[in-house]
Amino acid sequence: MKIDIHVHTRKTKQGDATTREVSPEDFARIVQSTDVKILAITNHNVFDLEQFNQMEEKLDGAAQIWPGIELDVLDDGKRFSFDCGCISPK
Repeated sequence: MKIDIHVHTRKTKQGDATTREVSPEDFARIVQSTDVKILAITNHNVFDLEQFNQMEEKLDGAAQIWPGIELDVLDDGKRFSFDCGCISPK
């Protein structure tokens, strides 16, 4: 079993590749073609509950999906990223 807790599904900041725009159908197809059984969506600076629910529905139990976010933090002109993930209360 593989785990991936750093998954992007949305273009959320300048410079992000357009390939980060992933539909729920494509997301499910891609995940189901791998051995990944636990993953977290960690888009930059935004959590989209509606998108998360759509992704979870399309996966239909094929993998566990966790809500998450990748926060960009600026400190003294330097940018750092911090991934946060949570286990769904379901």
